[in-house]
Amino acid sequence: MPLGGTRLVDGGVWANNPAMVALTEAVGPLGLPLDAIRVFSLGTTTDVRHRSRRLDGGGLLPWARDAVEVLMRAQSESAIKQVRHFLSNDRVLRLNPTVPTGVLALDKVDADDLIGRAAHESRAASPSFNRCFADHRAPAYVPYHPARKD
Repeated sequence: MPLGGTRLVDGGVWANNPAMVALTEAVGPLGLPLDAIRVFSLGTTTDVRHRSRRLDGGGLLPWARDAVEVLMRAQSESAIKQVRHFLSNDRVLRLNPTVPTGVLALDKVDADDLIGRAAHESRAASPSFNRCFADHRAPAYVPYHPARKD
């Protein structure tokens, strides 16, 4: 849908994994040095997919069904690898569990199953998360209320 006469692409398409966008914002507009940045990148799961041999020959028709998922996964992998290049592996944690295809289909999720999977993944990722982030304490939030002009 156009906005002010301009067609826009959803951020979930061009930055399906926004880790590199976040790093660019932190270094650029916010002016943070690379050594002050750590990244926790949380995905929405990756399906285990079987790719048919028909794709080996290339071409638009054989890839039509799989192209969007492959391109989005490629963007996500590329983004996290770029962030790791700039920050190093010890300051980047990517959590994107692999699940069987269809188990967590959009709008068809069993809440108890999802909660159980999340609990398992959080327990498994806890040591890595603590190693990367536990030494940091954010400053207390102080709300900003500008003076009102009545």
